Order: sequence, then C-alpha cells, then structure tokens
Amino acid sequence: MLHDLLGSYLRLDHVYRLYIKSAFPIRYTWLNKERDQLLQQGKNHLLSQPPLIEIMPNYPSSGLDLDAVADRLPDYSEVRHLARALIPFKLYQHQWQALQAVLEGKRDVVVTTGTGSGKTETFLLPLFAQLARESRAWQAVEPPEKPEARLWWRSGKDYRRQWAHVRRPMAMRALILYPLNALVEDQLRRLRQALGAPEVIQWLDAARGGNRITFGRYTGATPVPGKPENDNRREKLRQHLKEMDAAYQSIDRAICEGRLDESIRWYFADPNSGEMWSRWDMQATPPDILITNYSMLNIMLMRSIEAPIFEQTRQWLAADPSHLFHLIVDELHTYRGTSGSEVAYILRLLLQRLGLSVDSPQLRILATTASLEGDEKGRKFLREFFGRDQFDFISGQAHLPPEDARLRLSRYQADFARFAERVQPNPLEPAKPLEPQSEVVNAALGDLATALGEPISAKPEAERLGAALQRIGAIDALRDAARARLGSVRPIKATELDQELFGAPAEGTFSKALHGLLLAFGMARFEDRPSQTLRGHLFFHNMQGLWVCSNQRCTDSSAAQMADRLVGALHTNNRLSCTCGARVLDLLLCDVCGEIFLGGYKHVDNNHLLLTADQPDLEGVPDRVQVDRKYGQYAIFWVSAQEPHTEKWVQKKVRRFWKKARLEPFSGAVSFGHNGKGVSGWLYTIETQRDGSENRESAYPSICPRCGADYRRRDDEISSPIHAHRTGFQRVAQVLAGALLREMPEATPKQTSVRKLVIFSDSRQDAAKLAAGIQRDHYRDLLRMALVQATERYWNDLVGYLRFAKPSEAALVDLRRHNDELYKEVIKPSEAADEERYKRFGITHSDLDKEAVRWLSDMPVLDENARGSWLKLLEAYPKGIQLRYLIDAVSATLLSLGTNPGGISKEVLFYDTLEGDRALWHTYFNWQEQPFRPKSGLTPEQEKNWKAIRRRALGELMSAVLFPHAARTIENLGYGTVSYRDGRDQSNRLVQAAQAVIRQMGVRKRHIYSEFYGSGDETELPKDSLKYLRKLDLDAEIIKAQLIGAEVLRSGYAYAWLVPENLYLIPARGRREGYRCPKCNAFYFHEAAGFCPECLEPLRKSKLGEGESNDTVDYYAYLGQRADAPFRLNVEELTGQTDAEARPKRQRWFQDVFLEDEIALVQGIDLLSVTTTMEAGVDIGALLAVALANMPPSRHNYQQRVGRAGRRGTGVTFALTLCRDRSHDDFYYQHPEAITGDPPPTPYVDVSNKSIFRRVLNKEALRLAFVGTGIAQQFEA
Repeated sequence: MLHDLLGSYLRLDHVYRLYIKSAFPIRYTWLNKERDQLLQQGKNHLLSQPPLIEIMPNYPSSGLDLDAVADRLPDYSEVRHLARALIPFKLYQHQWQALQAVLEGKRDVVVTTGTGSGKTETFLLPLFAQLARESRAWQAVEPPEKPEARLWWRSGKDYRRQWAHVRRPMAMRALILYPLNALVEDQLRRLRQALGAPEVIQWLDAARGGNRITFGRYTGATPVPGKPENDNRREKLRQHLKEMDAAYQSIDRAICEGRLDESIRWYFADPNSGEMWSRWDMQATPPDILITNYSMLNIMLMRSIEAPIFEQTRQWLAADPSHLFHLIVDELHTYRGTSGSEVAYILRLLLQRLGLSVDSPQLRILATTASLEGDEKGRKFLREFFGRDQFDFISGQAHLPPEDARLRLSRYQADFARFAERVQPNPLEPAKPLEPQSEVVNAALGDLATALGEPISAKPEAERLGAALQRIGAIDALRDAARARLGSVRPIKATELDQELFGAPAEGTFSKALHGLLLAFGMARFEDRPSQTLRGHLFFHNMQGLWVCSNQRCTDSSAAQMADRLVGALHTNNRLSCTCGARVLDLLLCDVCGEIFLGGYKHVDNNHLLLTADQPDLEGVPDRVQVDRKYGQYAIFWVSAQEPHTEKWVQKKVRRFWKKARLEPFSGAVSFGHNGKGVSGWLYTIETQRDGSENRESAYPSICPRCGADYRRRDDEISSPIHAHRTGFQRVAQVLAGALLREMPEATPKQTSVRKLVIFSDSRQDAAKLAAGIQRDHYRDLLRMALVQATERYWNDLVGYLRFAKPSEAALVDLRRHNDELYKEVIKPSEAADEERYKRFGITHSDLDKEAVRWLSDMPVLDENARGSWLKLLEAYPKGIQLRYLIDAVSATLLSLGTNPGGISKEVLFYDTLEGDRALWHTYFNWQEQPFRPKSGLTPEQEKNWKAIRRRALGELMSAVLFPHAARTIENLGYGTVSYRDGRDQSNRLVQAAQAVIRQMGVRKRHIYSEFYGSGDETELPKDSLKYLRKLDLDAEIIKAQLIGAEVLRSGYAYAWLVPENLYLIPARGRREGYRCPKCNAFYFHEAAGFCPECLEPLRKSKLGEGESNDTVDYYAYLGQRADAPFRLNVEELTGQTDAEARPKRQRWFQDVFLEDEIALVQGIDLLSVTTTMEAGVDIGALLAVALANMPPSRHNYQQRVGRAGRRGTGVTFALTLCRDRSHDDFYYQHPEAITGDPPPTPYVDVSNKSIFRRVLNKEALRLAFVGTGIAQQFEA
C-alpha cells in the first residue's frame, strides 16, 4: 500500500532535481550554484507542479447482498445461484438501481460511475438474472455416449462440434461490444470466474440439467478462420486446443498443489467450461454471450460464414416474445465522430439482421461511459447512436458535503502537525517511505485517534483513526474545501487545499498539518478498507534547456559577481536578451568534462554572422528538435582563450576545425581572431564544400575542444559529446518511474509483487523507445548499486569463505605470514552468514576456487598461476579489489534479481543454438538454487554468450558506473579509487600519476570494451595524459611501462587502451578526506601528484560533502547510499503491434501468473509501456500508480488512463504525468486543474452524414446480392 501522498511527491521531486544536476555536471562551481538556485521548487515550477489531490468518491452501498436482492425480485430469484461468484459482496446503490430499472422498469440504462465502481457487474447482473429466469425452460443436456470423445483433440479424432449434445435453443442472448481487443480479453476472465465457479457449475448441473451458460470471444485472435472442411485449418485448431488444454492442466495442478493462488485459474480457458473453443463452434451453436469489438462485428455482418449466428438468434427471438436480446456497449464515449457514426449504423444493421426494430420491447440496451451527462446533449447522442431513448442514467454520485465543512478541521491543526512530526519529521531523511507497521507509527496512530476524540478500544489503531476521521467529518472537509475553492468537488492543488483547511503557508511549501492529515487518510482503515482513497495527480516537466547571458560582466541580480566569470546569468526560458541587455544563447555542455559552450541560430545581416537563441526559420519549428540542428543553421561557440585539445580533424573526408573568434555579447555578432571587442573563444567550423553539403552536417562537433572526448567512432545516434542542457524523456521517465516504484512496498513471500507500473504513450514508437530506454537506464542504475553492494561485502565474503572452509594449521600459518590483519579476522568465531559468504565467494572466484581449496588443505600446488593469484588476493586484504572479481560479484547480484548482467542488447539476450534457432540467455542457467549460475556442460554457443555477457557488463561498469563523467566518477561519489595496483602504495607520486591517467582514460571511454575501441598497434598515451605528465615533469614512458607491466594497458587504434578486468577498485572504507580541484570541483582520494589532470590546477585538501547540503547529494550517490535495496525492473512494450502470441503472455507475466516451465524471477514483468490499447477498462492487476509519458490529447483520455490506478481499494494512488516540449503539454502543465477536473466533452455522432449512410447501405446491398450464389463461400473457405 501507499500511504504518504505529500511525502512521496517531495521525494520524487527531490530525486528528479538530483538527477538533473548529476546528469549535467558543470565544471564551474559558481555556475553549478546558480543553476541549483534555479532548480529549487518554488514559484517558477520549472520541473514539477504541486500535486493535485482527488478525493475519490465512496459509492454508497445498497445494504443488499445477492440473497436479499433475489428475495426482492421473485421472478428472478435464481439469480442468487447464477451470479454468486459475480457479486460475492453487498451491491452498491447504483448496481441495485440499474438492476431494478432493467428488470422491473423494462428500461435501458447508461452507467456513468467512475473507474473501480463495479460497472462491469452493473451490466452483467441484469443479464445473469434474465438468463437464470429463461434457463428454467431449457431441456436437459443429452450426455454424449463417450464424454471423453467430446474433447476430440485428445483422442486424435476428427473435429467434433463442442455443443453437439445440447438440446436447448442455442442463440446469442447478449452481445458485449468493446472498442478494443484488450478489453475483450479482460471480459473473458471475468466471465470465466463468474460462470465457471464450482458452486455455479454445481447449480447448473442440478437445476439446469447440465446446461452451461456459454460465452465466447469472437475477434481476430479467435481460432480458426475458414471452414472445418479444410485439413490444414483443422490441424491448426487441433494444435491450438492441445496447447490450451495443456496450459489449463498445468495451472490446475499448480493450484491443487498450493503453488499458485486460485485466482490464477481464470486467466486460462477450461475446456470443460461454458467457454467456446473456436469460431466454428460459435458459428454452429451461437454462445449465450458473445464478446467482440465493433471492427469484427462489422466483418461478421458482411460474411456468410457467420450468418448462422444471426439467423439462429433471429429464430430464437421470433419464437417467443419473452426472449430478450441484450446489447451491451462498454466505453460508449469512445464512439464519436465519423467512426462513431458508422458504428451507430452497424448497430442498426445488427438489429435488422436479428429481426428487431430499434424500439422493440425484446431489446435491452446497457451502456457504460465516463463522459456522458443526462442532459439534452447526452440524450441527443443516445437517440442518434442507438435510435431510441428509453434510458435511465445511473450515476452513483457521492453525496455533496455540508456547507463550511472545511472549517471544522482547523481546531485539530496542531494534532495533525504533531502526528506528521512524529511519524515523518523530514520526508527526505530517510529518503524512503515510512514503515506503517512500526511501533512508532502505530503508537502515533492511536494518539491521533484519541486526540480527535475517538474512545480507546480493542480495535486496531488504524481502525480507530478511521472512525475518528469519520466522526470529525474530515472527508466532508476535504470535499468542501475543493468546492469552496473551485466551485465543485474536483482535484485541488495541495497548496490550495492547505490554504482552505489550515490557512496560507509560504509559497511552494506544505504545512505539517496538511502532511499529517493526508498521512492519516493514507493509513486509516474503516471496515477493513481505507477510510478514504486519495489520488495524487503529479505533473513533472522534462528540462527543456537552460539559456545563458553571453555577457561576462552581466549585471543581472542572479549572476554571481565574479571577476573571472565566463558567462552571464542563467535563464530558464528562451529569451532574446538578458536584463543587462546582452544576447541570451543556448547553454551547451560536454558530457565528459562539463565544459560550457554557447549555441545559437545563425543569422546573416550585412555579411555579419549573428547568433540568436531563436529559430529564424519559423516554418520548420514544429518539426525540428534540438538533436537535428544542422551546421547551416546553428553555430557553437567555445568561451575559452586556451588552445583546443584537437584543433583540426577530418571526418567523412571533410576538414573540421575550431576557429579563433570573438562574440560581441550585445549584438551576438561573431568576428574572427582574438583581437578586438567581445568575448574570446573558438567557433566550430566545417570546411566549405562546393555543393554546400557542409550545411546539412550536424552542428555539433564530434570532438570536445577542452578534453578531447572523441565520438567519431560511436555507432549510435549520439555523435557528439556536446549537447544542450535538456533531458531526454526516456531517461526522465526512468528516473521518475524508479522513484515511484521505490515508494511501493516489496512483495512478501505470500503475495505477488505490487511494485508494478504502466506507462501510457500516444504512439507505438514512443512506447517502444520508452520500454527499451527505461530498462537500459535502470540496468545501469542497478549495476551501480550492485557494485556498491559488492564492494562493501567483498572482503567480508573472503573472511567468511576462509572461516567456513576451516583452513589447516599450515594454511593459517601461511595466511598469517602473508596478511596478519586477515589472519586475525579469520580466527574469530564463525558467523551465521559465513556459509552464504563461502558460496558467494567461491562462485565469483571460480578460477581460483580449486587452487584455494588445495591451499586450505595444505595440498601441493596444481596451478602455479592460480596459486600466485590467490596469495596476491590474500595480501591485498582489505584494500584494492580486482575488477575481474568484482564484476562476478556484481553479476551474481543481478542474477539474484533475474536480470541479465550484460544489459539488454540482443548480443547478450540471445544466442544461436546448434539447430540454428535463437534462444534466450536464461535457458542455460540453473534457477533452482542460489547463487544462480550457468549449468555445467555449456555448448560452445552458450559459452560464447556467457563471455559476451561478462564483456558487456565490464564495459558498462567502466563507462556508466566508474567513469560516467569527469565530475561524476566513482571517486567523486566517495566509493573509492580505480588503480592498477591493490592500493598499498598510495603515497607514491608515480602511482598517483598513473591512477590519474587511468581516470582520464576511463572518463574518455578509452578501454577495450568501449564502443569507440578499435584494434591497432598504437601504444602511446593519449594527448591529454601526456600534457598532464609534462605538467608533473614525469616521464610518460615510465608511467606507460608501469601500466603495461600491470597488464592494464593494451595497444589499439590511435593510442593505448585500458584493459578493465585487470584494474583494481580501492574502496574508500568510510574515508572522507582527499583533494579537490578548485576549478572543476573534481575530488580525488590521493594527491594526483599535486595537480588536477583535467585543469592542471593545484589540488587542495578537502573532504567529501564539506559545505554541502542534502540538496547537493549526487543522484547516483543517493541510489547507492539512501535508496532501498536494488530491485528488478523488467520492461515490455504492449501495443497494438505486439505479437498476438506475446500479448497475453505479457499481461499474464505482469500479473505474476506463470506456467510450470516459466521462470517467474526472469520473465516477470514490472513495467508495461503501452499505447491507448490499454487506455480503458482492461484489468492489469492491482495497480497503485500509473504514469503518462505525455499529456493525453483530451480530458476523457486522461480520465481513462489515470483510472487504471487505485482499483483495489488502496488508501493512496498516483497518476504521474511527464509533460514534454509541446504546446499542448505546456498548456495543461500550467493548468493541471483543467485536465484533472474539467467536464469531458460530450460524444457526438452524425447520422445525417449521407456518405457514411451510403457506405453501410452499399455493404449490406452487396452482401444480399451474393446470398444464395455460393460465391462468397468460396472466398471464405
């Protein structure tokens, strides 16, 4: 459960701001501080809006259970038996009203209640009541002579009709129409549970002669098209039914053995139930309840092969006036405009085929909608869509609160504030949700209940608090506050709610009283359910960029007054000029060294080049994004007087260079040379080509002029280390999704995970990008957290390994000689965790394990190299850890979560089998016993894949964890130093210089697993390293010889490259003292021979965190130190293009439903990236939150998507929207109350449109023309 609406928002906002600062490190401290001030939550709401709080309606109960309902409806009394599994609880008032309207009033109904109000049960209950009544007259089933022969695919017999033995009239009693296939699938599960429950089957056998209420899905996914006479089609159906049968038997065994919950059964078709097996069976014997979508219905009405379904139903209706046809239309509001008008005509055509007029008394229409009012507009839509208006509107609206109810809570303001202070004085410390079961929280719940006037009793404290909140009218107070502020009960900003209830706190903050009140609602219970469900609407915006004044003497009040300032004030929005009058340009950064650049669009005026942040080609603006900026339109200026690292280079056979230039800050004019007025710097230039092709090149250089980071060999979309200060929506989505999932509780051994999230996108392309991007970014975060964990326990694992192995006396003597400190730890008493440490260490050191065992037993040396490595490892304790062993420990952690240690690339996810097929990586692992590892006897292809996984993991560890950025290395985060030695000689000046060179090369991705690596014979150190060593007056050849001797350097393309597995990580072990560069703020645990290798500035003694507030904690340090334990995040796409076979599996795995041969740990899905396929109605489990990757196109789309959260009676749910750089998103980001609370537009159709009418008429005329000719049947076969 989620409990803390405000605290969760504050933590998400905090994490997002941390990420922004960590993802875009700036090497200048003064500019970092200025940016931090801009990013603070406040009036500008740059990154997020205060949450909007929705008080979810509590629908009133009718007080009637199914037995009481049956007693009040004597003609339909047997509904108590048929609907027992459908309605096991007391009916809501609106469900009882709908039942009365349909059964007693003979009325049609439109149900307009919200998500989670039991709309499905509202329309199914009247249908079940009618079926219970009509089935009294059904003839008993004639049992087949051989019941097992009915399941014809088991016995190898030929096709046999499913219901050939049934004697009652088979007809379509109800058609349930959905707009999407996904919703059809969901309805199947509900019907399986309602009509396949044992008590319902028993009643049907005893009271209805063995008949079943039949139901079937008829969509493109239903097997099989064509006719039974086709041999290939019959064999295809046989295979499908075999698979269906086997899946159900597997699930049934698992449930009977207690390995799966009973609720899992309904995800699978039971061949012995009333569910129809195939199209052929439904064509021969129409189901009582047919479920389809409007597209399929349109096709069915055209084809002769489905004609028996309509003809048999027509005959059944004609046979008895008491026979009723139920037309059920879910999500009615989705049928609008041209497509809705066509569906309206299709429904008229359906009724005509069934022999019914639109005003027939044998027709009952039941519809559900989220955006239709019972006013004239709404009734006009119903008349035009259905052709009649006999509708009762069933709204189920909650009662309005008393006037001024909000004023009642002020007397309890201090009580709520004290409660918040006790249970969570600072939501960011610790930066994770509170523990609702803790003694402190439980005592605080009881004390608050008492303070609110609730008598002390034996009830749980959460229930006492729920009763107290009801007694003081707290729910009415929240509703009244919204009504008083906004004119109606609708979502209200937390700041406005705070003002209405407790007065006006400071701008952008929340009072302790409001925090306490919302915490109380989140944890209080009433009759084993939340006392009130609250939904938090969270709106975040991706960082659109930062802009900067080009005037080094800027007078803007936000600019730090510094003599050596390179640029002027920062700005959060694009503007022509600063308050000082100077030109404002784009702020660009190098993602390797944090150097700053100015970017601007080119404008030529009187042969003068001018730069501006505005796009001069306005016609191209909507279709152009920043990464597509071309050299002919955009220029990049480096503010620096120093020489570029690489001044000239050739790429794609074209010369490129940095040209000396000056920028006049007030006009934006660029002149060449360093003499004259303006800011000195360098302009990126591409040599002019005859055909002007240079103008079509990217405006961004492939080489950074300051650090020399070279992206020419990069094989992805990012071809430059320089980019705008702008977040990618996939990465932001991952950061926010990860933070939101961390707010959710972990699964207990007896429950499936509730750490689930669905992210909606409006396009399949966005959904696919999000799925891949989120999983990749989370994998890298996971790798970082696993490294921290592995480093912290590595030496403890060695101690546990030695203790558990019980070394011989000789081994102990030898151990003391090599490392007395380790010896003293090993001879201490054993600990309970030693066995686990022994196993873990043995697996991560499989190359040493055999020789280590021989050493422990004082046996002769078998492998000299392994024995030497083993003794070297013993000597290293407790200092440097070689990466070859750390990566195995990290891999073990990732494998324990079911995650591929190498990431998500196809190279590591799949391998080729001997048969030439593609197989998944996890198939050659043993998942039965931890620690998980590959099985013995791998094939060459499997060995190749496992090696590729380790190589990719090492590459990711180097590039994304140890050296992601010059200012965000593992050393900067305080975890340790990467070295070529084990760390015993850190005071040696040569060792310090070599470590600094390793750091330089690592930051620039110069290692053999980098995407930039190329084979070659060069062994020289890179230019930037040579420059650093010259500053130190050290011989580069000596440093190179040391690195080559330690086997951490190898020849390659252009220069030497690092060999990651031979490097060491020297853990900080709590140490905070070190050295810092005053210019770029880089931190070192060693003196680096006196100078910063990046800036060549003298280093100063410093401490990590010195002078830093919580707000300056690094995002990656936060993940490693303050967040919860690492967790898996398997992400899959689920869209209209998802393979038909994969779609049900993904939905099933998302809900933790697995077959016997499936591996839950590996194949379970935690996040679904979906399109509008799942916008409405589909049940995807107990979601606590949903996320939207863009602002939906309209209010009703937003309403449908956010309604997926909170369907299980949780106290707090979230709907998180990430707004992007679009005018539509920007408008609703600035006006979130409009998208969350404005009335949705009334749907409309245009039945007067002649072209639509003609299209439907022509189709029916064409069908009638072919009736009896046999031509249509030839095509349909």
